[in-house]
Amino acid sequence: MLSANGKVIMDVTDYVRRHFPDPNLSVKEIAESVYHTPPYLSNVFKSRTGKNRIQYIKEVRLEYSVALMEDRSLTLADISQRCGYSDQN
Repeated sequence: MLSANGKVIMDVTDYVRRHFPDPNLSVKEIAESVYHTPPYLSNVFKSRTGKNRIQYIKEVRLEYSVALMEDRSLTLADISQRCGYSDQN
């Protein structure tokens, strides 16, 4: 059985994995999706995962971009856009 905080973390990671391509994905949006305040979510997420939400979003985007690099038909601009990076630099 998951604790309340464990459920929040699971919901946050699921939300990020579904929405990471959005370059405007924000901490506020994530917190609202799980019905908590950004500061509360920050504390819970960091204490349970050892990383902050921004680090986690970057990690998810990086994992996906590495997977997309296997497709030689995609340009770096395509990959960066699909991973939620609005600036290719």
